[in-house]
Amino acid sequence: MSFQDLPLSEQRGLVNQAEELYQRYLHQLSDEDHRGPSLLPGWTRGHLVGHVAANAAGMTRLVNWGITGVEQPMFASRDARNQEIEDLSTLPLADLIERHTQAVEVLNQAWDQAAEIGDQAWDSRVKNAHGVEMPMRRTLWMRSREVWVHTMDLNNGAHFDQIPEIMLRGIMAEVLKDWRAHNRGRDLVLIEDDTHAAFVVDEAETNVTEVHAPDLAGVVRWATGRAKGHPEPPQWR
Repeated sequence: MSFQDLPLSEQRGLVNQAEELYQRYLHQLSDEDHRGPSLLPGWTRGHLVGHVAANAAGMTRLVNWGITGVEQPMFASRDARNQEIEDLSTLPLADLIERHTQAVEVLNQAWDQAAEIGDQAWDSRVKNAHGVEMPMRRTLWMRSREVWVHTMDLNNGAHFDQIPEIMLRGIMAEVLKDWRAHNRGRDLVLIEDDTHAAFVVDEAETNVTEVHAPDLAGVVRWATGRAKGHPEPPQWR
């Protein structure tokens, strides 16, 4: 079973779990910590926290698009998004946390409204930040993935084994889909040492490079570029 197969209430439950874990690690940061590096190259934790807050606001616009039928892009433009993150990164940590809390509250209110309307809202077509059309209900997956992974990126103690298996498998499926679509990592076979399960990028490839990790969490950590190792993983997203 995938995330998308779950009832909407359970999908929202996974989003809430992600938000709770993120908030726990976010509140452990000091003012000095939030100027330190995240796991994302070139970004401080301030950039990351600003990005996660801005993402919630962007998701709200997509949900409202689905509810009203009036187009509301996630962001006005990529440049506008990047500038917003830069601006947010300069705020004091307390202000960033407040901005995030408010954005999540508004997003949840929008999802509540969609739930009252039902499938007409959830199945309405919107476009993600890359201009790809999708059902509005996909905002639940997008936000869940965003917050689980970026909790790790805070770089202050969270571990990939805290992410539920259903999310890990969904993230790994997206990584493989992206690699295949962009002809990346065709030789790779990723192996979970505890179960011996393997993720094969290209079944037709005969000259393979095996990458081992202790478990599924370790495989996803490496594949998403959050672990040091050789070879370096192909770009994802």
